[in-house]
Parts: sequence; structure tokens; C-alpha cells
Amino acid sequence: MVFPDSYDVTGRGKFKRARPGKAHLNTGVPRARLVRLGKTTYSHRTQRNMLKKLLPYAF
Repeated sequence: MVFPDSYDVTGRGKFKRARPGKAHLNTGVPRARLVRLGKTTYSHRTQRNMLKKLLPYAF
């Protein structure tokens, strides 16, 4: 399921999202991984058409 608040649309039409897996149970996780999980990423280009259909008012 896609949540509208989980994605931001950039000026070029890409979908920006947060990386999952940083909320809890991180005691044994290396610090480098936690830093990487804290950064944002872009959805894959193959998911772009699906997200445009699911989020029609994002544009």
C-alpha cells in the first residue's frame, strides 16, 4: 500500500522517500548503517508509473 505522506515529488517528477528500518530495535546495528538509513532515497524508475497512478494529486 502506498501512503501519500511517504513520498515527495521532485521538480523532475521523481519520488523521494525515506529509507525504512530505523525506527526501533537498532542496538546491534552498526553506526554506518544507521547513518545510511537516515538519509533519503529515490524510488526506482520502474515504480514511477505505478506511483503516478496511485498518487494522482501529487503533481
